[in-house]
Amino acid sequence: MNTDISDTGINKLITFIDQTLFSLLILFVFSLSFSLAIINICLYVSAILFLIKIGLTKKLTAHHMKNGFILTLFLLAALLSLINTPSEFLYLGFKGIKRLLFQCLFYLSIIDTVTSEKRLNTIVTFLCVGYGITTLDALWQYMSGYDFIKSHPLYNEGLYNNLNILRATATYDHPNSLGVYSSTFLFLFVIPAFYVFDQWKGFVWKFFSVIGLAASMLTFSRGALLSLFLTFSALFFIKKNKTALILPIIGLLIGAVIIPKDVYTWIKKTSLSPATFMLSANSDKPYTGRAPLWKTATSMFKKHPYIGVGYYSFSDQYAFYKNPQDPNHNIQAHSSYFSMCAELGLAGMLTMLGFLIFIYRRGYQAYTAISAPLLKNYHLAILFCFSALLINASYESVLRQTRMSGFFWFLSGLICAIYHIQTERLKAIGLSNPIRHR
Repeated sequence: MNTDISDTGINKLITFIDQTLFSLLILFVFSLSFSLAIINICLYVSAILFLIKIGLTKKLTAHHMKNGFILTLFLLAALLSLINTPSEFLYLGFKGIKRLLFQCLFYLSIIDTVTSEKRLNTIVTFLCVGYGITTLDALWQYMSGYDFIKSHPLYNEGLYNNLNILRATATYDHPNSLGVYSSTFLFLFVIPAFYVFDQWKGFVWKFFSVIGLAASMLTFSRGALLSLFLTFSALFFIKKNKTALILPIIGLLIGAVIIPKDVYTWIKKTSLSPATFMLSANSDKPYTGRAPLWKTATSMFKKHPYIGVGYYSFSDQYAFYKNPQDPNHNIQAHSSYFSMCAELGLAGMLTMLGFLIFIYRRGYQAYTAISAPLLKNYHLAILFCFSALLINASYESVLRQTRMSGFFWFLSGLICAIYHIQTERLKAIGLSNPIRHR
């Protein structure tokens, strides 16, 4: 009798933790662009509650083991890299590894929490509401001079180089961060708008697709531009219905209207050279733009090619490896891949590559197995969001910045969660190894 009462109490506690994790995830996705504090609270509390839940259930599933193995390798690569970290920076390495551990647990908690299509739809809905508010805020900021949530002024690029332009930031501190956010999650509107919904719902989704595209353009972020170009090109080849390509055309028209004179002059000066356009900062000062940062990252990698110079220490060790004439110091690499090469070497890069292959394999398997049109297109949209983020990561330190790194772990977890939702759905109709039978 006492055992039954105890089991009932534990089951109620597990159910409460599960509901709390779901509520925290809703708050997390809604707050992605509004509050770093809320994002951190949701991430750390979710990680702790997930561990408690595993301890109460005393059950590690196959997906826990597979995901845990890859993540453990990445954590070990981060730990191993600390061998080359100067003693005065070791505390930063351990700080970064602690954060990475919590992010990995958060990723696993998402897979455990988003267990039904109903929950997935709720998460996507709240994410879309937050995205809609943020992109409208960006347009309001560009027209009025201040965003209506935090009263941030427009970012004046002329204070830092020769480009006399004003850039939208919305609630973010820098326009490039808004560019990553708006170009990454745009496809949650684009794909349903053009391939799922029609009539009034399709019109609403198309409207916010244009708003999101405009917000991305108003950041004047080259990383966001690169991401949009490549992802829309991929969409062109994947989808037979090409109607969504009207959006890039609209984007070009918006760009032609809003492009400042200084940017136009700069583009003419570069003679449309992709390398110059993407790497130059259009400044009379030497050692500006991304080129010197990536050269320094390459120097770090050449010095320690196998395990890197130490996790979470690129900024602090920059001065040791830069060109003596380079005035930059304590600066990020502005590329997650160059930063990872420098900090973790081949060990970290290969482990991350293995993780990305695992995520895309899960995503592809789920996509080919899903027959329900709404779920299939939502899943495709999330895969495009993930791809857009990875492209942005080539131009920004996405995996290093606290707010944007949350995008990575959230989308990774969501892709795997959909895989497990589809697996359970196919098991219910009697397939023993459902995904492989498709």
